[in-house]
Amino acid sequence: MIKAEYVYSLSGKDWTLSCEGGAFPTVPAQVPGNIQADLENARCLKPIYYGVGDERIWEVARHDWRYSKSFEVPAEWAGKRIKLSFDGADYACDVYLDGLPIASHEGQFERFSADITDRVGAGTTHELSVLFHKMPPELEEYIQKSDGAGSGEGTEFFFVWGDEQDPSGAPGSEEHHELQLRLGHEHLDDGAVEGCRAVRLRHGPHRRSARAKRAGRHV
Repeated sequence: MIKAEYVYSLSGKDWTLSCEGGAFPTVPAQVPGNIQADLENARCLKPIYYGVGDERIWEVARHDWRYSKSFEVPAEWAGKRIKLSFDGADYACDVYLDGLPIASHEGQFERFSADITDRVGAGTTHELSVLFHKMPPELEEYIQKSDGAGSGEGTEFFFVWGDEQDPSGAPGSEEHHELQLRLGHEHLDDGAVEGCRAVRLRHGPHRRSARAKRAGRHV
C-alpha cells in the first residue's frame, strides 16, 4: 500500500493502447488490465477464453505496446514532493513523461516508482506513457505453440482419450484409443463446445459413432 499525504490514482478506462509499428490499431484501454483483453474488447481479437480463440494471440507478444494517458497534477500539490508509483508491470517496460524517459523496470511482481517533482507543475497537464517490451525472440517458438495455431484457432482436431471395449468382447481387447473430433468453425465461432466426446471411432472392422452438442443442440 502506498503511504502518502495525497494519492491521485491514474487507474481507469481513459487510457489508450497502441502497437509500436502499427500491426494492430490503437484502441481504448483500461488500467489495471492487459493488452489481450483490451484488444478483445475492441474486437481486434476474437474471444480468447471460449470457442476456438484467435491464432493471432501469440502475434500480440511479438510487438512493443504503449499505454498512454493525460493527467493533471492537482493544484494543491504545489510545493509537494511528487512520485509516480506502479504496483506492477508485466514484464519489462520504460516509462515516459511528456515524451522523456523517467524510469525503466523489469519484474512482474515488483513495485517501482519515479520521483517526478522537478518534471511537473501543480495545476498543469502532462502526458504519461508506458512502453512494454515485446517478448524475447528466443521465446517465440514456445509462445506460438501454447497460444497460437494448434491451441485454438486453426486447430483441426480436438482429442479425447478414453478406454474403449472392442464390441467383439474378445479377451484382452480393451485398448487405449485416440478419439478424433473434427469440428468446423461454424460449430465453434460462437462459444465453447459442450459435452463434447467424439464423432467417430474406428477399431478394426468395427465402427462406432457418437454425437456432440453445442449449446444444447446436436452438431
